[in-house]
Amino acid sequence: TGPALLRSPAVGSRVCRACGGLNGEDEARCYRCGKPLAGMGPSLNELFNQPAIATRILLALCCVDFAYLVWVNGSLPLAIIGPGPSLESMVRSGALFLDFASREPWRLLAAVYSHLGVLHLGMNMMALVQFGRAIEDRLGSARLVVLFTVTGIVGFLASMLWYGPESPPTAGASGALFGFVGYLIGVLHARKDPNTRSIVMQQLAYAVAFALLVPVNNAAHLGGFVSGFAAGRLFHLERNPHRAEPVFRVLAVLSLLAAVASMVLSATSPLGQLAHAYDLALGR
Repeated sequence: TGPALLRSPAVGSRVCRACGGLNGEDEARCYRCGKPLAGMGPSLNELFNQPAIATRILLALCCVDFAYLVWVNGSLPLAIIGPGPSLESMVRSGALFLDFASREPWRLLAAVYSHLGVLHLGMNMMALVQFGRAIEDRLGSARLVVLFTVTGIVGFLASMLWYGPESPPTAGASGALFGFVGYLIGVLHARKDPNTRSIVMQQLAYAVAFALLVPVNNAAHLGGFVSGFAAGRLFHLERNPHRAEPVFRVLAVLSLLAAVASMVLSATSPLGQLAHAYDLALGR
């Protein structure tokens, strides 16, 4: 049911920047106001009309952040089944630890892009490509970025509430990826799809099995899933989504800029020096 559910006839369409009218990809002038669509210079329309552009940007940001972690760590951390990264490399790449989120709130976003080992990154990026491209085709690039950002942050907020000020090091896009799953189930539930119950049970079985095999942040997963489910219900209720598309495109750009800013702030944070001293004390 996945691919059939997620197809969208609006892929490649263009929104007039003057009046918001939806036009065909090859139209030269807006059918509503008559103003030219071409020759307006670079626009968000041109950016977000690229195939799977949001999925590719999110994937690239996660990989760049991990490359920085490897550089700070001085070696490629496997994690899960092998040696993990130093505390300094985790903190500088945006990971959450203890009460760092209350001291540096931007880490709630930076941590969504931070991964603590090559296997951690690999599993999450495979899921991002699988779910991201499918959802982006149905929901649109801008809304995908907003969904990823919001569900990722809500996931780590849930983690903060669960662990309190004694949180172990945690990071990763899995809360946002569970948000993608929640979105899909939210749409199915809103449509009263008879397969909703079986799909929920299937995803629950996967989540339990994954939690038993590797250490995961179940609080972040649950927070991402619940917020994604709510988003699926809300997006399904939209009667004229194209009217709000320019707003979502601005929100998506702001979300990506905020993500980059959160990574830079984490990399230059004084907490990195504190983590470095801790690593030295442990002989790392």
